[in-house]
Amino acid sequence: MKKILFLSGLALSTLLSAQEAPKEIKTTVDAVTVFTNGAQITRKKTIMLPKGVSELKFTDLSPYIAPESVNVKAVKGITILSVSHKINFLDKLKPSAEVEALDKEIEQLKKQIETEQTHLEIIRDNIDLLQRNKELSGKNAPIQLANLQQIADYYHKRLTELKFDANNRIAKLEDLNAQLKKLENQKRTVIGKTNTEKGEIYVKVNAESAKNYPLELQYIVDNARWTPSYDLRATDISQPINLIYKANVQQDTKEEWNQVKLTFSSADPNISGEAPTLQTYFLNYNTIDPNFAKKPKMRIGLGNKNIQGVVVDEKGEPLPGASVLIKGTAIGTSTDFDGNFQLNMTNYEDRMLEISYLGYQTATLSPQKTMTVRLKDESQQLEEVVVVGYGSKKKDSSVSSSLSGHISGLKVRGSSTAQTDLIPVKAADIQTNVQFEIATPYTVKSDNQVYSVDMKSIQVPADYNYYVVPKVEQTAYLIGYVTNWQQYNLLEGEANIFFEDTFVGKTNIQPTQTADTLKLSLGQDKKVSVTREKVKQFASRQFMGSKKEDVRLYKTVIRNNKQQPIHLTVLDQIPIPTLKEIEVNVLNSSEGKYNKETGELKWEFGLQPTEKKEINVEFSVKYPKNRSIWLE
Repeated sequence: MKKILFLSGLALSTLLSAQEAPKEIKTTVDAVTVFTNGAQITRKKTIMLPKGVSELKFTDLSPYIAPESVNVKAVKGITILSVSHKINFLDKLKPSAEVEALDKEIEQLKKQIETEQTHLEIIRDNIDLLQRNKELSGKNAPIQLANLQQIADYYHKRLTELKFDANNRIAKLEDLNAQLKKLENQKRTVIGKTNTEKGEIYVKVNAESAKNYPLELQYIVDNARWTPSYDLRATDISQPINLIYKANVQQDTKEEWNQVKLTFSSADPNISGEAPTLQTYFLNYNTIDPNFAKKPKMRIGLGNKNIQGVVVDEKGEPLPGASVLIKGTAIGTSTDFDGNFQLNMTNYEDRMLEISYLGYQTATLSPQKTMTVRLKDESQQLEEVVVVGYGSKKKDSSVSSSLSGHISGLKVRGSSTAQTDLIPVKAADIQTNVQFEIATPYTVKSDNQVYSVDMKSIQVPADYNYYVVPKVEQTAYLIGYVTNWQQYNLLEGEANIFFEDTFVGKTNIQPTQTADTLKLSLGQDKKVSVTREKVKQFASRQFMGSKKEDVRLYKTVIRNNKQQPIHLTVLDQIPIPTLKEIEVNVLNSSEGKYNKETGELKWEFGLQPTEKKEINVEFSVKYPKNRSIWLE
């Protein structure tokens, strides 16, 4: 009877424990707001809850969650009692199914290698035996001539067979060892992605009744960022500039963003939102202005500032001996044989990391707690190439018509952004920042690779003007002047320039300026020819008393070879003397505007098709004849 009571009590205790255990909830990422440094993750789940108090455990979350950012939203009928965040280190010890499968393949390969090595040893023993017993005569009687050829033929045939077999076994061993190395590297990469601690969020709730309740979980993570970039396309100086606004996003949060709703925000949650205060400046000897002291910024995810990571090539192969430096310092480290590195970033939280390796392009990245750095081969052409974005496109039988998305390092010939309707984007000016909501779901893998998303295309009206400084460069640069540019919500970023459907270079868009007009450089235009030369027959030197005089004449010729009129601004200069004994006189300026303080000569004029203009700049310099002055 006591035994029955004991078992009943044990069962009841087990049942109560099971009831008290948190209910494990698995969710997927529904929406992501990506900041310039960090990201806000939104997960939604409808959960069946009993009446009363329950504890929920959201599992398989990023280990880089900022605990203070966790937010749980619930509907009417449910009360949130508590929310807590933990890191699960136990799952780190459990090998994933992918790792177990790789282990089986590795074990099979090792058995094959062992078998081949055994066969090779036997072959080598047989070869050694033949070579040690190639004597053709015995001690008691010489071998018969009739058998000599037979023995020689057998020796040659058998030795040839054995050596060929040995070579085949060696080649097979080399192939098996290469496969083994590849699998071991693959396993290392998978372990680096999966064998990591997981974030968990515990939520205690009180439900008024037993039914399904929708819950929304939000938190901010590190190891994610986006940067803006642009394509500037000008087909004709009589047409507006086509400005394509792009977001370059990357993340290594250990969470996969599969077909999620993306929003890009110009905000940075890592920076403190506290407004500065002006401290009283008490001046004394050996004192500094207290207002110059930098306030520490809040950092998400860096913790103890110890950075660890791995440096690999594009195939995932580790790069041993790669240099990892804190930018602007001599502080750094190098990767070990497996490409791993560790670095303490204390007191250098605001610095970038420079990762370099011989034969590969140097990468400059912001430090993260855990990093996977993939270096690109230096021989590769470094241009961001476009796969046709989401949306409708004109009929195209090429392979590009079946592709969607936009990723760095891949080019599909025949695709054109101009032929594609970009992803629908809703731009919102949110009081202190700008947000871009991408209407089409998008996938961003946790691989620290850069994914480029075309956000919107803007037809920007511009006034075009050619800018020429022939003394420095005998080339005409096209500049687009944009007014009311503030309405486009532009952020600072790099821009690719396309003029007349040809890539002509790169520039930077800097909207942080306070000017009313935004200047967009559209690169060189070779159809506007520029020449500047010194007219030698007018170069002279004369001696007058204690002084000598040098005269210089420079002729600039600009020709419009385009089929439409253009407007130009041309700059040249006259030297400015810094000593009273040096005298400079302008003899000819071709009616250019002369600034006596800077020496600048400026011309503004228009040119019709095939029209040319000649500009002459002539000046004299008088100085003591016992001194020398260098003039071009």
